[in-house]
Amino acid sequence: MNTENCISTESEQEIRTFLRERFLRAMAGIVGQECQVHMFDNTDVSGIFRGVDIDLSSFLMSQLKTPIGIVPEGILRASDTIWLHFPDITSLQKGREENTSAEDVDKEK
Repeated sequence: MNTENCISTESEQEIRTFLRERFLRAMAGIVGQECQVHMFDNTDVSGIFRGVDIDLSSFLMSQLKTPIGIVPEGILRASDTIWLHFPDITSLQKGREENTSAEDVDKEK
């Protein structure tokens, strides 16, 4: 086996691992947040984002406000979704910065 291929593969694996962890942390960070969803046929719904399935094909929502009423729990197909918007995303970023600062203080101790 070529040494360069091993090094490249290990570096790629580390990068993939880092990106996957970052993605999972982002997904965990938006769970429980108010979410607006724009879908095909010019349909807008909103609710509380509860999660996404393993292959990113569906979004789980609660308190889903639809044009025909409120649904306690609902699953939206990602293929029907144009975009998701989290209006309170800045509070998530501030919370992350505060947590990072607290972790830095703990590391210094």
